[in-house]
Amino acid sequence: MAGQLKFGARWLARAIVAMGLALGIFAQEGAAAQSKPVIIGTLGTGSINYAGAVALADILNKYTDLKASALPQSGMPALLSLLKEGAIHVGTVSAPVAQMANTGTRLQEGRQQDLRLLHPLYSVEQALLVAADTEIRAGADLAGKKVSGRYTGDPGTELGILGHLANRGLSYEDVVVVPVPNYPESVKSVIERRADVVASGLTSPLIQQLHAARGFRVIPADTSPEAVARTREAAPGFSVAKITKSDDPSLKWLADDPEVPEELTLLQYWFYFVVTPDLDEEIAYKINKAVWEHHKELAPVQIKFGRDWTPEKMTPADATVPYHPGAVRFFKEVGAWTDELEKNQQELLR
Repeated sequence: MAGQLKFGARWLARAIVAMGLALGIFAQEGAAAQSKPVIIGTLGTGSINYAGAVALADILNKYTDLKASALPQSGMPALLSLLKEGAIHVGTVSAPVAQMANTGTRLQEGRQQDLRLLHPLYSVEQALLVAADTEIRAGADLAGKKVSGRYTGDPGTELGILGHLANRGLSYEDVVVVPVPNYPESVKSVIERRADVVASGLTSPLIQQLHAARGFRVIPADTSPEAVARTREAAPGFSVAKITKSDDPSLKWLADDPEVPEELTLLQYWFYFVVTPDLDEEIAYKINKAVWEHHKELAPVQIKFGRDWTPEKMTPADATVPYHPGAVRFFKEVGAWTDELEKNQQELLR
């Protein structure tokens, strides 16, 4: 009898444990079912875009019920294609490319694709650089000079040099174009003395190689309204911006270079987090809310995130694509949606 009681107790204990395990499994499955997957498409691993996608995924996984992950792609065409197919939910896309996709113009001619903005990610500042051992010192000196351009293997990158030339009232017809397949080769063409002028940011390892090989000087961009209009016509999504060298940690390596002045006038464009118009409004809302409330955790990931990925820069009035309704709802809720934003939104939607 005692043995039967012991057997019954053991059976009951095992049954309780099994039931508990089953309930735990069901609870986990229920939680998984409630979590909405968010796949963030981005450019390749090692890029700032990928770092931003991973940082966003970490924030969403930590502070929301969304299940986020980053999916790197080889280039912008593949990323846009996956976004259109619904294989990814969010994409890191530059403002110029987003504008061309939405309007079906330039590089996206015949491939119009509606995109909506969640918020900007970070800005890219691009200078017009000339080798320091040349006599080129101003925009007026560029005519007839050897300029790295065409970008036969990466036509999107060509917008930068086209914008820089237009800003100075020039085009390819006014310079000697040295064709290159991509950005790395454009810098190499100057290092190897095949060209003297290149459009580039100031932080890449290749630019440091150019600095060591020939030195460089920055040709300031023209800030007049006419020049800004020419820039935007030639390179949609680009604008003219001023930065202070000593205020940007990424430019510390140029602190003592007299050819790079303290006040720099360059061209600038942004990378966006974009989605399709039919993304669940609640997902868009949760993404922006999480970044707004926890943006300080993004600063240690990358220098530019601390500078650019902040609440006050999430609502530029000159966005190149309309905001998603879920983003608009959040910005209205926190009092960040202005009449100027609404005007630009309606113009873009038309």
